[in-house]
Amino acid sequence: MFICYDLAFPEVTREFALKGAKIAALTTAWPMQGDDPETDYYGYTYDLFSRSSALANQMWLICSNQVRRPETPGAANYYGHSRIVAPNGMIVADTGYSEGIAVATVDIDAGIELARTRKFFGLNLLQDRRLAFYRSHASEATPIFPSETVSPERYADAVQRDAATFAVR
Repeated sequence: MFICYDLAFPEVTREFALKGAKIAALTTAWPMQGDDPETDYYGYTYDLFSRSSALANQMWLICSNQVRRPETPGAANYYGHSRIVAPNGMIVADTGYSEGIAVATVDIDAGIELARTRKFFGLNLLQDRRLAFYRSHASEATPIFPSETVSPERYADAVQRDAATFAVR
């Protein structure tokens, strides 16, 4: 399980996949920038992130998103499109810009195997990673902006807090 804005960070779903998860489940209140779900940029980002997360990790992704504008004054208009995304990045069920339940009958293991052996050029994207070319920087204090300084203690506290929040067992 992960929530909302975490969809924008590929390392969240990658960590799930590396620990053997077959399905990642997201609950969110992803807003729209405007009022037209067909042309909305924020909706486009939700679509792109959800599909690319499933494809890059060749795992199932289930997204539950709030939809439409609540009656609360000043509330955002939410994109909807609760969905099930296959390990090849294809959407197999989607509610669109309406309330509903996305339902699909799938073979979880077969979908993953197909994604890792036949789809996307037959490449297994987890197996084929070339770790010699990069490494995790989680233990280093890396400022977001060159002018920003982050103490090692502050960074370590944030990493520990995030690890506790997203622990996958």
